[in-house]
Amino acid sequence: MDPLAWSLRSIMQRLMHRRVNSGLDLDDAAKSFLYHEDFGVYAPPFSLIGKTVLDLGACCGETAFFFGNKGAARVICVEPKADRAKRIRNNIPRIKAEVLVLEEPFSPDKHLLLDYDLIKCDIEGYEILLLPYAKNLKPCVVEVHNWYLHEQFEKVGFRALTAPDDMLGVCIMANWPPSKPANGAKYNGKRL
Repeated sequence: MDPLAWSLRSIMQRLMHRRVNSGLDLDDAAKSFLYHEDFGVYAPPFSLIGKTVLDLGACCGETAFFFGNKGAARVICVEPKADRAKRIRNNIPRIKAEVLVLEEPFSPDKHLLLDYDLIKCDIEGYEILLLPYAKNLKPCVVEVHNWYLHEQFEKVGFRALTAPDDMLGVCIMANWPPSKPANGAKYNGKRL
């Protein structure tokens, strides 16, 4: 990436951080994450107005905040870490959606039976638990954390929305066709 493009991207990420971080109770990992993440990649190609999002790996509620700002009526936050679940509860007054916090690890047999319109999944490798259900999932955007998972999700119809990390294959994938690559990333379905 040329220096000017990198500088502009860096400035945009900082502005996004300020906008998303406006008053949210975040831990250090979430604050760091906000500098590097473009939450727009999680937005589906359909309106979220009045929809329910199942947020697997909800962290401190920053993606619930994003989905609320996109018009979601309800966000079901699944977060196993007690300190982060507490932060989500602290952030509820700032989230423009009804928020249900489930302080527990992801369980497909339980959580996939809930009423939702979109799944956002970032559960640090445990997304492998979605694979047996992947062909029949409602719209889903998932961060995969290695090349094996990348390939397995690709086999069931998921497509990369961001360029995979060269070493591990970490990227964001969805089961809908991307309208355009996030952040101008160029990815043609093959490893870079």
